[in-house]
Amino acid sequence: MTPRPRTRRWIRIRPRDAPPPGNASRVRVAGSVVTRLLGALPYAIVGLIVVVALIAVAGAFLPRTHTVASRVFYHQPVDSVWAAVVDVEHSPAWRTDIRSVERLPDRHGNPLWKLVSDEGSWSLEVIEAIPDQRYKTTVSDDLQGLGGSWTCFFASENGGTRLSLHEDGSISNPFFRVLGTWVFGLNAPLDAYLKALGRKFGEAVKPTHLPPSSG
Repeated sequence: MTPRPRTRRWIRIRPRDAPPPGNASRVRVAGSVVTRLLGALPYAIVGLIVVVALIAVAGAFLPRTHTVASRVFYHQPVDSVWAAVVDVEHSPAWRTDIRSVERLPDRHGNPLWKLVSDEGSWSLEVIEAIPDQRYKTTVSDDLQGLGGSWTCFFASENGGTRLSLHEDGSISNPFFRVLGTWVFGLNAPLDAYLKALGRKFGEAVKPTHLPPSSG
């Protein structure tokens, strides 16, 4: 029997850093995607700048000051609602937007508080307190471009309390002006406060927005 001639087998040696043959196309696709993203990055940056500029321009045309009001009804006597509102020291127990409160020295004979939240801190001055009728506070430090006053009007009604909260506010930052007016709504801080107060009493309330001249 004649022996079968041997055939040479050529072995292709692949470089150590080279990707597996089956992944070559995927590597090319990934490289193409990265290249396109990097190419689009300058346009994205320019687009973001344009959007911010447009927001700033729009905010410049919005009023710097505003007056809004919200009203709710609690099934609680007016003296209980009054006591909860004026007890600033213990308000972090039911206000979700306040982390802590610090009593500061009086200013012009008025009680002064420092309120700390996740967004920062500000000073709150009590300028009027007529028991079971009216309670007015002002933001005395305009640190975040936000300022103004909150006035609470209390009225006994059907064994419960009708509480109207009025805000005479100002927003100096045009960007925040746009967010407050068109995104969140100027009544949002008032509504959040009134709902939190309702939860303190175990009540789910839905604030009604009303003209600021209404008590």
